[in-house]
Amino acid sequence: MNELVKVRKYMEQFNMAEKGESVIVGVSGGADSVCLYKILLELKNYFDIDIIAVHIHHGIRGDEADRDMKFVENMCKNDGVKFKCYKYNVPEYAKANGLSEEEAGRMLRYKAFDEVAKELISNGRSVKIAVAHNRNDSAETFIHNLCRGSGLKGLAGIPYKNGSIIRPVLCLTREEIERYLSEHKIEHIDDSTNFTEDYTRNKIRHRVLPYLNENINDNSISHICQAADELREIEDYLSEITNYAYENIVSEHNKCIYINRKALADEKEIIQKRVVRVCIEKAAGKLKDITRKHVEDVIDLCGRQTGRYIMLPYGIIARVQYENIILERENINKSIDEKNIEKDIRKDGVYTLGDEEFDVRIIDVEKEGINIKFLINQLKNYQNLYTKCFDYDKIQFTVQLRYRESEDYLVINAKGQRKKLKSFFVDNKIPAEKRGMIPVFADGSHIIWIVGHRISEEYKVTEDTRHLLIISRLERKENQNAGQNQSID
Repeated sequence: MNELVKVRKYMEQFNMAEKGESVIVGVSGGADSVCLYKILLELKNYFDIDIIAVHIHHGIRGDEADRDMKFVENMCKNDGVKFKCYKYNVPEYAKANGLSEEEAGRMLRYKAFDEVAKELISNGRSVKIAVAHNRNDSAETFIHNLCRGSGLKGLAGIPYKNGSIIRPVLCLTREEIERYLSEHKIEHIDDSTNFTEDYTRNKIRHRVLPYLNENINDNSISHICQAADELREIEDYLSEITNYAYENIVSEHNKCIYINRKALADEKEIIQKRVVRVCIEKAAGKLKDITRKHVEDVIDLCGRQTGRYIMLPYGIIARVQYENIILERENINKSIDEKNIEKDIRKDGVYTLGDEEFDVRIIDVEKEGINIKFLINQLKNYQNLYTKCFDYDKIQFTVQLRYRESEDYLVINAKGQRKKLKSFFVDNKIPAEKRGMIPVFADGSHIIWIVGHRISEEYKVTEDTRHLLIISRLERKENQNAGQNQSID
């Protein structure tokens, strides 16, 4: 089967062009894009489509880029095809937006395609955008994403169709493309950057794939593409299941995404991860820089208490609020976040959790001239105080003001005997519905103080104490106007 017939059948199989459509073709002047352009020109009457060639001048290669632009312009003129050229300063755009030149070039190319498409659509035309990815590109993408630690979607290769974007020569290998150009004596231009190894893809193209073909299997590219195609089928199937699960697990209100914790936990692990990735993408607007760890951290919140939160890229907060995990940007409902999320205690100040406020001070005993023996006797004699004192030097991690977690414990006697916080609540007949709303001060999983109840023996002040952590529970906000005081243990 020759290349032209192969592309025609491929386009028919996946319904890439409809009668009367305008097809925007990205033409750089290189072998792949020229092959795409010429084949579509041959099939123009067969599919009854209109061709518009779009060339992007990236402002990178000086005279060589100008040469490419002129080549494509002249080719289109000779063929009687509409030609549009867009000039961008890709290095400048990349620097301004914190992107690699590869990423910036891609974004600007599609920006140009979209502009042409909008103009055509405004004139009542149906539009497709044809780009020149081939089988080798798909194999390169598979290897690149595999090495970067991509998930299933990244390993599914390059899709033959994505919305209005079509890839008619994805069915051809680079060898077939070069053969087609040679047999039909079609000129093209070689981009010098394709022969350097400045880009990762070029290293895969010039080193990895040739090595696999020559030393492992001469059909390596074909087999890699077959695997990618099969993974795409699996990905498409899982996407359907994920969309169904998303509808049953997730709701969106006031620019926030609510994930029902129980419903998420009831799903298979693979669906949990996929649903959470969709949620993060919706909240952030993109998935770049979102890793497996971010997804797993959100899922981990299913078993955490109200008030727990994590920070995600792009200013996204994922926090636990009763039956939901809520994803939102940091500046949305900021006052609610600050009121309910855990606080790291690193310096003197007033800290709030829920409706509780605490004044925290860290004091140098010697510098402040504190009689430590007298203080210890005072602490023994007075139990019902607003203020608790601890040996700050015994803190192993960062003190946190938060709600309970599943692994929390405290030391209940001088022998170092531990008790799980859950067991403490049970033994003290604290109702289950109230346990998640009792503030605690914690050193990792070790509870320093269960507010309203007891402290851990581990952090008690001794004659060797050199720095004090003093925590004072302030009056409850709802009682301030009434002037009521509440004693606490």
